[in-house]
Amino acid sequence: MRRALGAARRQGRAPTLEDLLHAIRAGRGRLSPGLRRRIAIHEAGHAIVGMAFGAAPFSLLVSERGGEARIDPVSDDITRALLLAVMAQRLGGREAERLLCGDVSVGGGGAAESDLAAATKLAAGFHGSWGLGDLGPLWMGAPDELTGAVRLSILAAPIRRTLDHATSEARRALEANRAALERLAQALDRSHYLDAAQVREAAGDVVVLEHRPLPEPGGEAE
Repeated sequence: MRRALGAARRQGRAPTLEDLLHAIRAGRGRLSPGLRRRIAIHEAGHAIVGMAFGAAPFSLLVSERGGEARIDPVSDDITRALLLAVMAQRLGGREAERLLCGDVSVGGGGAAESDLAAATKLAAGFHGSWGLGDLGPLWMGAPDELTGAVRLSILAAPIRRTLDHATSEARRALEANRAALERLAQALDRSHYLDAAQVREAAGDVVVLEHRPLPEPGGEAE
């Protein structure tokens, strides 16, 4: 933002989106080609999983500080099936790395706002806040409050089972759309920023899947 504002100020005009995109792309050399490609794959994974389960495309960004995929927060009208799909989308970046890079980096976890943290909070809320999981219609606290040691010990098994299911669904969506994932990642690697229309165009045809329900406790492992 500082570089974009400075460029516009030197030309005596108001800043534009193009100024910001130019500043983002000017930071290209600060990332190694391998890291830039991995970040592009990660962010493309979020988009492909979302589209595979019926979500609209969203903007994607790769900068010298990492990547970003805009994922809408959970709203009051979301259903059980859609919440499971959102968890899969949150984990889609990690699974895209696993599919195309052969392993997973630490980029999807760590911070409280990371993909893994967000998915874990959603899974905790699924069982302990929204009354949608193994414990039935029971409220134990808001999703952000459910990761404390005592509460997490009660919810650990349901959370893990739910995240395993979401990971499996993300992998299934990516494997069904590997060509679209590769196309989108390449386009993002080249441009560093794609808006929603460009994401749809770069991905091309995406196979839409129906999200499988969460198996009952003790059911067959996926």
